[in-house]
Amino acid sequence: MRDNYVLWVHERSLNNNSIVHVPKEHSGYDKSLMDYKFFCFNGKPQFLYISKGLENHSTAEMTFLDLDWKKTPFQRTDFKQFEEIPPRPMLFDDMKQIAKCLAGAIPFIRVDMYVIRGQIYFSELTFSPCSGFMEFRENEHDSKLGDLLSLPEQKLIN
Repeated sequence: MRDNYVLWVHERSLNNNSIVHVPKEHSGYDKSLMDYKFFCFNGKPQFLYISKGLENHSTAEMTFLDLDWKKTPFQRTDFKQFEEIPPRPMLFDDMKQIAKCLAGAIPFIRVDMYVIRGQIYFSELTFSPCSGFMEFRENEHDSKLGDLLSLPEQKLIN
C-alpha cells in the first residue's frame, strides 16, 4: 500500500484514516481474489467490472460486464482485459440485490464486493471512481454512460 493512498488514487473524498487494512491471513486474500465493482445509477446496478491482481498494475486484469455477464462495448484503456471471462459467481443475484440496497436513491455510486469462501464481503462505496478520470476505449460511450444519470431538478444546497 502506498504511503498516501488518497494521492495515489486521486480520490479526495477518501482520507488515509478511512482506509481499513485487513491482514491477508484473515481476508482469504490471494492473487486469484476477484473484485466485483457495481456501477449504480439512480439506485439501480447497470453494469460492473471484475478485476484481479490489482496489487500489480502491469499484470492486473479488468473487464466491464453487463448484468447478463457479457462484455460491454466499453472497456478501460489502462488495464489488460480478461482473455476468458471467469464464471459468474453463484451469489451474483445476491450481490446485485446488495448493490441495489446500498445504492438507495443516490444518483451515482459504485458498490464494491468480494466473494471469499462462499460469502459476500462488502468492500467500499465510491462516489467518484478514479475521480472521474477513468478513460474508456470507444469514447462514444462516455455520453451513453452519462445518459444513465438523472440528477435532481432542484438544488440541494444553496
